[in-house]
Amino acid sequence: MDDYLHKTLKPGVQINIKDVSYYPDAVKNVYFCEFHGFNNRDTTGIVNARITNDFKKLSRIQ
Repeated sequence: MDDYLHKTLKPGVQINIKDVSYYPDAVKNVYFCEFHGFNNRDTTGIVNARITNDFKKLSRIQ
């Protein structure tokens, strides 16, 4: 997730992931994840994402 965020952010913005919560969904073969972090401008936030079981595809939910 850290790599994904750094590839998709505006230039000059950094995100530091501090906490991750996740649970698997066996029916859809994905993990639902919630990432807590902050950026270099002293702003905190939450990113929700769906990640495939093989960790090859990530979709931001929110």
